[in-house]
Amino acid sequence: MMFRLAVWIFLLAAPVHADEISVALTEQQISIDEGFSGARIILYGVVSGAGGAERAPGDLVVIVRGPEEDLAVREKRRTGPIWTAGEPVRVAGAPGFYFLGATRALNDILSPDERTERQIGAGHLSVSLIDAAAGQRSPDTLEIARAAIVEAMSDRALYREDIGAVSFLDGGLFQVAIDFPANTPVGPYRSEIYLLRAGEIVAWRTAPLYVEKVGLERMLYDLAHQRPLTYGLLCVAMSLFAGWLASVLFRR
Repeated sequence: MMFRLAVWIFLLAAPVHADEISVALTEQQISIDEGFSGARIILYGVVSGAGGAERAPGDLVVIVRGPEEDLAVREKRRTGPIWTAGEPVRVAGAPGFYFLGATRALNDILSPDERTERQIGAGHLSVSLIDAAAGQRSPDTLEIARAAIVEAMSDRALYREDIGAVSFLDGGLFQVAIDFPANTPVGPYRSEIYLLRAGEIVAWRTAPLYVEKVGLERMLYDLAHQRPLTYGLLCVAMSLFAGWLASVLFRR
């Protein structure tokens, strides 16, 4: 409670100019250890120079996106009565985490062209084919791959769009809760906050966020990425030891 009060005092003390946004996060770093089961961060903000009785605050869109990844999807093909997976289609530029919250439906507050230009909405993410046969594929392949990635990441709770998640509390004050699942990828994140009026973006702001592993999780993560051979040998050694220990216990 005291932290939230301090955040509101900080935001309200910001200089007042026309159509500006000030934001603060309850945390700027999420620490992942072996017991991590998810986290929730609250983004607070104030629309300055627009609230009160003089003018309606407008509409807000809040996006939090994680580090970009290269992902692969496979199209299912039917061969007689059997469904098989086709060749993988590799896509670059997809964020490992994507959250969107808005005051109203995006179709009501923003044009499709603006959404595509700023990648507002998972269906408008700017991704590209990176496999060797990209130039020989159908023009629809990228759209199909994008839709498959969005569906798969949504099933894993890594992509989420929540219309109505952003709420104005009093005048130009607003907040939105962002949930991070247990499988949240590590790396640098970016929050983007857009203020809209009459279908136009009149102000926007960004804020950084970091997701990092700590403790034993951090040690294993660094070992796997910096010394993969050592990590692999260690995993094999641990598996052999576990198998030997199990055989000894069962013999008794």
